[in-house]
Amino acid sequence: MLLRSALLIGCLFLPVALLSANDKSEIAKFQGNWKVVGLVENGQVIPEEAIKKWLPSGGLARITDNAIMFQSRHDGQSQVKLFSIDATQFPKGIEIRTRDNQKSQGIYRFEDGQLIVCMGDPALNQRPTDFSAAKGSNRVLMTLARLTEKQPTPQPAPQPAPPSSSGVAAKVLTDAEVRQRLVGVWQFADSTGPLLATINANGTFTTSRDVAQIRLFQTVFSRQLESTGTWSVQNGQLVYHIATSTRIDRAGLMVTLQVRSISGKDLIFVDGLGRVGTAVRVN
Repeated sequence: MLLRSALLIGCLFLPVALLSANDKSEIAKFQGNWKVVGLVENGQVIPEEAIKKWLPSGGLARITDNAIMFQSRHDGQSQVKLFSIDATQFPKGIEIRTRDNQKSQGIYRFEDGQLIVCMGDPALNQRPTDFSAAKGSNRVLMTLARLTEKQPTPQPAPQPAPPSSSGVAAKVLTDAEVRQRLVGVWQFADSTGPLLATINANGTFTTSRDVAQIRLFQTVFSRQLESTGTWSVQNGQLVYHIATSTRIDRAGLMVTLQVRSISGKDLIFVDGLGRVGTAVRVN
């Protein structure tokens, strides 16, 4: 299963104490830190750079006992999902259960230090018989590499840092300089999720969001326009007027953000409720 499916769906499994001695021996092989390095979904090869963006932890996970642990790159929230195996089958079997008790059947093997997992469509509840995910098979083939201690392991997302000497404080810049530095494409997270804000030099802006569409185990994103309007900088504050929006409650609003720090890479601001936020320049 695409690690997102294996990690994100809430699972109900047998506790480790109920595993057989053979299964416990197999579970021991899963222990450690892993990174998804290969992914094929229903005949489509997913590029490694896309894996990093699509999977909630960038494709990194830690396995302890029969629990898979990871932290979201977006909000730093830790999650734990469980799995069960049957080492007596050939190929060896692995099972995922959703919170509503929907089963996902798969097979796995260890090869050259890597963990290879092939999962079938949970809607079909059929276990694959070989390690392939050709077009029309409704399967996902995933390869995970074990991370060494020197390689990065899953960590909570960093919290917004206060302005430092390495940043460019807005108070030392004129409004014209702030306006110049703001032009570009920024990404930040609001209450709904990641949002892209394109701030144009002509005083207009647009926001868009990558909307997830789940197809089998692969998450496909389509970028959809959310809001348009105008923006300005007044006394170090970013003021933007929302002219149109797909969210009815936002159309016509004026929003003010106090710019705390701005550099070529990030923007730190304070919203009207006093909450500190960070936006990252993507273009």
